[in-house]
Amino acid sequence: MATQDALRMTAAELHARLQSGEAIVVLDVRTEDALRLHPYQIPGAQWIPLPLIAQEAHTLPRGQTLVTYCT
Repeated sequence: MATQDALRMTAAELHARLQSGEAIVVLDVRTEDALRLHPYQIPGAQWIPLPLIAQEAHTLPRGQTLVTYCT
């Protein structure tokens, strides 16, 4: 799937899917400055700044839905 074809999910849908126990990995891709400005995170989210995603991709589980978010 190309980047421009990535699916979007509402906060309510993400919450419902997490509550149902679906295997979802939530990634907070904000910069360090953005995280410092707004330090709130979705519980259980992994913080990997967007510029580091490519080099950290090997650490992400395969076969699970990945949801990224930023502010």
